[in-house]
Amino acid sequence: LSTRQPLPSLAYLCLSLSSLPPLKNQTEDGMRNELVALQEDKHNYETTAKESLRKVLQEKIEVVRKLSEVERSLSNTEDECTHLKEMNERNQEELRELANKYNGAINEIKDLTDKIKLAEGRQEELTQRGQMEKKELQLCIDELEEKEQALQARIEALQADNDFTNERLTALQG
Repeated sequence: LSTRQPLPSLAYLCLSLSSLPPLKNQTEDGMRNELVALQEDKHNYETTAKESLRKVLQEKIEVVRKLSEVERSLSNTEDECTHLKEMNERNQEELRELANKYNGAINEIKDLTDKIKLAEGRQEELTQRGQMEKKELQLCIDELEEKEQALQARIEALQADNDFTNERLTALQG
């Protein structure tokens, strides 16, 4: 993530100091030059350290910002998940209610179908019984018509006999 330059280690600084020639053999100018060089090294070290700390702090701020975004996103996702779970529970309850209504309707249809079949069976039985009674009644009617014709013929015969007898009686009396 970062392109930090490594800080010079204390071991490096100590090595730099130990490589300096002993102070006794140096002139005042040489010592001054060495002191300036050491101060430059110290300044470079401090500048590098400050820059590294600044970069680390900036990276930390960026990480905290991203963490905050991730936490906010997580919170939103958890809220959405809770909402979806509640919707799912409501949908499941509605589905159970619809399934119960469907099963009730199926049972009612089955009951009505059974009643219709029973009524159709009774209707068929009544129709057959009615047809049989109709046939029996037709036979009775036919028999009665035959008897009526026979009786009518007998009445006519008796009427003719009666007329004949009356004519004979009138002829005998007269």
